[in-house]
Amino acid sequence: MSEKHLHIISFDIPWPADYGGVIDVYYQIKALYNAGVKVHLHAFEYGRSHAEALNEICESVNYYPRKTGVLSNFSMTPYIIQSRKSNALVKNLLKDDYPILCQGMHTCAVLNDKRLENRKIAYRAANVEHYYYQALYHKEQNAKKMYYFMFEAWRLKKWEHHLRRADVIFTISEADEAYYKRRFPQQNVVNLFGFFEDEQFHMQEGRGDYVLYQGNLSVNENIVAVEYILDNIAAEMDMPLIVAGKNPPEELREKIEKIPNVKLVENPSHKEMQNLIQQAQVNLLITFQPTGLKLKLLNALYNGRFCIANKEMLYGSGLEPLVELAQEESEIISKIKALENSIFTQENIETRKQFLSKLYSTKDRIELMISNLF
Repeated sequence: MSEKHLHIISFDIPWPADYGGVIDVYYQIKALYNAGVKVHLHAFEYGRSHAEALNEICESVNYYPRKTGVLSNFSMTPYIIQSRKSNALVKNLLKDDYPILCQGMHTCAVLNDKRLENRKIAYRAANVEHYYYQALYHKEQNAKKMYYFMFEAWRLKKWEHHLRRADVIFTISEADEAYYKRRFPQQNVVNLFGFFEDEQFHMQEGRGDYVLYQGNLSVNENIVAVEYILDNIAAEMDMPLIVAGKNPPEELREKIEKIPNVKLVENPSHKEMQNLIQQAQVNLLITFQPTGLKLKLLNALYNGRFCIANKEMLYGSGLEPLVELAQEESEIISKIKALENSIFTQENIETRKQFLSKLYSTKDRIELMISNLF
């Protein structure tokens, strides 16, 4: 059997795998490596360090500077794409004829490069990008950022037709799969859900004594969710609330300090975060941005006890049977109170294992990806 080689273009350096987008990229690469595919990684850099860990699972790793700043914004091409155009990248891709996998629309400038018109190119959609930027616009308070998100959403929608060039579109949710099948009915669209560290289950029997909200606290989507919980839910809870995540803004820190039963865990290590998820009685999963697949949901289901989520968090995931669905604040509070003294049993664990192993098997999904790439 001949060796399989694959170029992967990543919008960011996917290590450490510590936020949604790069978690998906890193664990795709790891699964491909375990399946015997030799990955040639091309990563754009803007703030994250070169990562020796990537050399362990990649045949080669190349880094390219991202052209951030005003000049990349003066274009009808979306900024997230324009700022990642690289002639050096294309020259490296032209050294062989291996298939190419673009991670996110950010890296799809190569679809329009005539030098690559005969190459097999796949697109991994992290979400429907213009929907994502529209949601950012609606939740943003800063006028300058609002204008940028609105303009970028418009540019992304206009640019989206170039995805017809992709030989296959891999989606991350059932909802995104349905969208791209409607948008490009002639395209090969395959849903793979999100990739993450799912080799083992770490759920624990028993009962915890706090509710956990976790996420990257520098991201507006998560800040909005935390403020909603603080303003509408925390005061009505009997159990304490722990808010854990990266780089919370000063305003959020100050707000949390004023609420007696709420504790902030700032910049926890990966091990600390996993321990918080495992020991919580309830993982509270709230978002108001129904785009893509929320990997924090999968992390909580693979590692935590009871999960309460709203419909936006579950959007296109197929995971509704495993969580307590709650939409209004009164319903969320009621669900938390109902679960306070519940015991998470071995039966709960086995039910979850069986469901997740069937729908989110890394081995099955990476085999499906490989069969559509080669």
